[in-house]
Amino acid sequence: MNRPRLLRLLAVVLLLGVAASLFWWQRRPVNPGPLGSRAVATGKTHAISQPAGAKPPAPVTTIAQSPADLIDSRLRRLTDTLRSLPLAARRELVAALLRELDHAAAGARSDALLAFLRSGLDVPLSGDFVLGPGGWLRDWPTLRLALLDYLAQRDPAAAALLARDILTAASPDVPGEWALAMRELARGHSAEDWPPLVGRRLVDLLRDERWAASPPRAYLEAFDVIVSGRATSLFNELDRIARTGDNAARFAAFLAADRLTLAAPAAAMAELNRQPDLFATLPQLRAGLFARADVRDTDQLSALENYFHRGDVSAAERSAFATLFPQYDLAVSNNLLTPPSRRTLADMQAHDIAALRQLGVWQTQPKLSAWQSIFSAVTARLKQQLAAAHL
Repeated sequence: MNRPRLLRLLAVVLLLGVAASLFWWQRRPVNPGPLGSRAVATGKTHAISQPAGAKPPAPVTTIAQSPADLIDSRLRRLTDTLRSLPLAARRELVAALLRELDHAAAGARSDALLAFLRSGLDVPLSGDFVLGPGGWLRDWPTLRLALLDYLAQRDPAAAALLARDILTAASPDVPGEWALAMRELARGHSAEDWPPLVGRRLVDLLRDERWAASPPRAYLEAFDVIVSGRATSLFNELDRIARTGDNAARFAAFLAADRLTLAAPAAAMAELNRQPDLFATLPQLRAGLFARADVRDTDQLSALENYFHRGDVSAAERSAFATLFPQYDLAVSNNLLTPPSRRTLADMQAHDIAALRQLGVWQTQPKLSAWQSIFSAVTARLKQQLAAAHL
């Protein structure tokens, strides 16, 4: 083969190779990367060589979009997608979103969630306000509650900022949002250390006639804020709801009063003695609260003896005390803030022995004559229980 033909053949091969490379490059797959991590335009322009005398094109400038903006845009598009789906199909899509958010940069994720939650956008879901361990939601009635609960688990400081925004609303239109907001601001604090906003808004929620008359689950779960803060000053609110609320609200008030007494027994009993009208129409409940007293504790023993000396305790209430003291029954549940209560068998038996000794002391006091038949009945029952346990 002569030299010119060889050169022409090589040129053809090279041109075919370049064309194949260009074809592959244009059709290559593009990986956009995880949520919030997509590459963004820099806004720079680059000079492109032009034929001599040709007018250069106008520079094109693109606007950079931050990772937080990308996530926020994704959340807003998701609301439209969710609205197009039947209720039953929405939860799995939200769960997938939360899993995807775990892979986003923490700062961008928090900024985007705050922006979205402050926008007011929301979509109903099929779930209810169901609490799991630690007070975190394990089901969601709305997209906003799912995202607010998620934000609180990943960035408590950001959630607390949003909680203040929520509680400044004019009324508790969404009890679930108020409950979660109070959870974030009250967590780890006694009532004395609450931000003033929490105490005011908790009372506003409890007194809202719409929710007390037909209470949603989130309204009832908010009662745990009282227990967590050991807010014995709110006994009067629990007493009012226990008398005037619907069945679910009344039960929640009973339970909160009992758990508040477990959480702060001496303070709770002192408050009940200070305000004799508290639970006066519910003598069995009040007897059960005082039956929680641990006679090994000096303050609790003093409060219990003050109760014995009260003149407003009826015979029916004393009889109820006889069947309940010492009261060890516990309601075990997942709560907004407080962990489930626990008590060991050994501790209960040790208290029974201490109570039996104290009953012997009370039986020698003439000023407690109205209670003597009660003390005798409790003594007989405890002796039988301890004998059965070989103690």
